[in-house]
Amino acid sequence: MNRKLVVKLCLLNFGIAIVNIIAFSNAFMGIMLGEDTAIKRAFGYTILLMSVILFFYGNYRFLHSKEAQYEFSIQDLHKPEDMIEVLTELLNKNILNNEINTTKNQISRLLKKKESLNNIIYIKFKEEDEDAYGLKDVIGKVENLLFSNVKSIINAISVFDQQEFTQINQKGNAEKHAVYMEQVNYIREKVNDNETILLEFDKLLMQLSKLSDGTQADSDDLAVFKDVVNNMKQLL
Repeated sequence: MNRKLVVKLCLLNFGIAIVNIIAFSNAFMGIMLGEDTAIKRAFGYTILLMSVILFFYGNYRFLHSKEAQYEFSIQDLHKPEDMIEVLTELLNKNILNNEINTTKNQISRLLKKKESLNNIIYIKFKEEDEDAYGLKDVIGKVENLLFSNVKSIINAISVFDQQEFTQINQKGNAEKHAVYMEQVNYIREKVNDNETILLEFDKLLMQLSKLSDGTQADSDDLAVFKDVVNNMKQLL
């Protein structure tokens, strides 16, 4: 939800509460609906009625305004947490909810794999060896590729009109349905691309763990390790 909208909602409801406290608290006006004069009772009932109306009408208007639509800029999505937050806000498109949840999961999985890789690299390799294999460079570039795919997924999902898609299905408009399904398939392809990237991270982790078991790595393990690194480079 838009942060400015949250502030407005808080101010609205806080204002309603303050007015009622001033009207009915003994520390202020102390209006007693069952015992005060007719004028005070009428004033108290008016405050209650207006508070109820303002609460429901005000919150409804704010929550259904254009401002209530989640706004973001792809250029501002620099952190994985920001991407997950946006994806969570987009979880209202039934046909794409599985892809949204999968993408969120992919981000979390990547962060865990990267942390494990960094730990193994730190333990196993000297700086010169690390540079020789180009590990940090390739890991960073492949990570950026996955996040680039995530941004493409977010872009595509944000413009997907779930309501219109449902209406098209109901009316049986084949041409428009094909256009929407092309968009859905594009999103699913990007999700699958990210799975391929994560698979390469898994392979790299497995080969690195073999090299970091404290024993001398044999030539076959080292060759496979280099092949995995090269395969990751080919993703770029």
